[in-house]
Amino acid sequence: MDILIAIGLVVVGLIIGFFSAQFMHARRDGQNAAQKTAAQNVKAVMTQQAEHHVFQTKQTIEGLEHQLSALRNQIEDYESHLQTKEPQEDEEKLSFFGEQTTAMLRNAYKTKQQKQESSEQQPRDFANSGSGLFVDTKDRSAERTKS
Repeated sequence: MDILIAIGLVVVGLIIGFFSAQFMHARRDGQNAAQKTAAQNVKAVMTQQAEHHVFQTKQTIEGLEHQLSALRNQIEDYESHLQTKEPQEDEEKLSFFGEQTTAMLRNAYKTKQQKQESSEQQPRDFANSGSGLFVDTKDRSAERTKS
């Protein structure tokens, strides 16, 4: 009888082992399928992003080419305008600054020269009599009371 129980337990163990192996194999296949699906989804997203990036790059290049052609046209127009236009000496030339501004600039230049010449003199604050910020208030008040 002991042999029958042992054989029965082995058979039951084989059956349980067979079904658990099937379950684990199916589970592993499901995980592999999920990983493959995830990898395919990632590849699809990366492909879409690459296509979008290439499209945007092409649009940027087309915009730059359009701006470049417009700039070339403007330069050609400017060059042709310079070559066709002859300098007219008969027209009265206007100075960049008006007469008043020129006079103000001359006066400012003269005062600047005068300041440079007077820089060799001692400043008023260090003169003997003392004036400005460095005046001793005690001496001043004594002079005022004497007067």
